Amino acid sequence: MSDIVLQPDPRRKRLVIVVNAPDGGTVAAEISGTGVRAEGTGGPLQLSFPDFVPWTPSQPHLYSLSVTAAGELAQLPFGMREISLHEQRVCINQRPIVLKGTRLWTGTESDGAIGQIAALLAAGFNFVRSGHESITPKFLEVAAERGLMVFVDLRDVSSVERTQVIVRGAINATAE
Repeated sequence: MSDIVLQPDPRRKRLVIVVNAPDGGTVAAEISGTGVRAEGTGGPLQLSFPDFVPWTPSQPHLYSLSVTAAGELAQLPFGMREISLHEQRVCINQRPIVLKGTRLWTGTESDGAIGQIAALLAAGFNFVRSGHESITPKFLEVAAERGLMVFVDLRDVSSVERTQVIVRGAINATAE
């Protein structure tokens, strides 16, 4: 199984999953601990998810999704959130939010970078921009767990393809 893209859709109370399954085989997906599951071949899977807890920086609730295709299993964390603009304001799940952000000044490859997340949150920040530094999937995962939003500059990675993999693996697993 190569690419998995998660598209949380809080307004429609569903999770849409796109999986590039080999040979168009069967894909099965389940949100752990909820009884929500779907199975299909080809095209996106839609999981009806009416009783979710939305992800917000102050309540960063994550779920675990299991996806099985061609005998392979992938476990992905994700949050039910939608980021949008309304009347020139940033919104999460249709609620305005004030972004209190800064720029990362170092890369995220070290364990110390994970420690930066706690320091940023303690300083009152809820948003960080990569600022020309590479962002690891582990950093994005921990940021999502703790409620720190991350903006990844496309020019910060070696290729658009690598950026898509990082974003899919974190933001959608976050995420999205």
